[in-house]
Amino acid sequence: MKYPLTLRGRIACCTAAITAFALIVLAAGTWFYVYLEDLEAIDGHLAIEILAIRADIANGEVEADEFEEDEFEHGEGLAVIEADGALLGRTPSFPLEIVEIGREDLGFSIQSYQGSRWRIYSSERQGVVVVTGFELEEFDDILDDLASIQFLLVPLVSLFTAWMSWLVAGRSLAPIRDATATAAKIGTNDLSARLPIIRSDDEIGQFTEVLNGMLDRIEKSYLQAKRFAGDASHELSTPLTIIKGELEKLVANHQLSDPAEQGIVSAQQEVDRMHQIIDQLLILARFDAGKASADYAPINLSKLLDEMAEDVDMLSENQALVVKHKIDPGLWVKGDFCQLHRLFLNLFSNATKYNGPGGLIDYQLRSRNGLLQFTISNSGPQITETNRERIFERFFQTDESHATRGNGLGLSLCREIAHAHGGTIRLVSSTVEVTEFLVELPQVSPG
Repeated sequence: MKYPLTLRGRIACCTAAITAFALIVLAAGTWFYVYLEDLEAIDGHLAIEILAIRADIANGEVEADEFEEDEFEHGEGLAVIEADGALLGRTPSFPLEIVEIGREDLGFSIQSYQGSRWRIYSSERQGVVVVTGFELEEFDDILDDLASIQFLLVPLVSLFTAWMSWLVAGRSLAPIRDATATAAKIGTNDLSARLPIIRSDDEIGQFTEVLNGMLDRIEKSYLQAKRFAGDASHELSTPLTIIKGELEKLVANHQLSDPAEQGIVSAQQEVDRMHQIIDQLLILARFDAGKASADYAPINLSKLLDEMAEDVDMLSENQALVVKHKIDPGLWVKGDFCQLHRLFLNLFSNATKYNGPGGLIDYQLRSRNGLLQFTISNSGPQITETNRERIFERFFQTDESHATRGNGLGLSLCREIAHAHGGTIRLVSSTVEVTEFLVELPQVSPG
């Protein structure tokens, strides 16, 4: 699964999201707490007012002038309704419609009238109804101001948290970025580089130490394998040369029976095949050791391929193959002549080997966008989808390769040579009718 954000970005976004969620919950809780606390205080004040008025009524001390506006705080209201329904008195600012609602709906409630909201409390005793009220304008303003502050603080604090998380994550992930940059430089030509360890007492430092230990083991095993391949190939070359010479002496004596001579000739062919494998292994070992690159010089690739046309004809002669080619003249590449000759000879050899009687070989060289493109196609067995990448692996052989006694090193060597010259080689397509390879090399001016 691919993420549109880096790990650093995801940490910052997740931290901001968690912070925003926590702040929203906290803000909502604070708002409701203030709402309930202030409302409870208003209710307590209204209840005290009713008790005071009830005491005055019981003592017969309630007079009309007690309902004047000056006797009450701004935004407070009082009304007393006698048992016969007559209004004993009402604060002028206390809307009559709200008083009538309080008369019908005893207890605490919030009522609205002409854009103003009132918290009212009404009670009835011996037919006398007392209604007290508190206008909620200031109450609502406080809650609105609190909500506005919270609405502003939540995104600001979340963004600040995201920024701080971005900085902290960047600082924490810096060793991983350094390790990634170092690891990207580690290749088969140089396994000596190690990941930097900033601190060895944290998780990243411990992980880096484990990776460095693994790289140590990989480098040791790889160097051993390289030395073995090179040393073994070198050591086998001499005895094979001796065996080949002895077999040639036996054949030259002309004292062998026909079956014996045929057996010796077959043994000579196997020795030649072993020589070829050893030569390829030695070249691959030099590539692995970074010692295969020579002093490259400009080479007329068009001329090289024209000269190799005779080799292609000789390879295809026994199978009566139809060979077509089109080589654009004057195309140059910078490289090693012997390596490039081996690259194209391997491709020609494969096109001949994995072909059938009367089959076709078609190769072309052209220039496209600063690259020399060499394509070679041949009739023959199809390369399956699963084998299309594996054919460039060392010693990998398809069923057809086993039938033609291939060694699985040709295409691997071709890829190493192409890469050494700054180019590529790939399988373009393979059908039941034709298989096509493409080699691309940087074009240079004539030397």
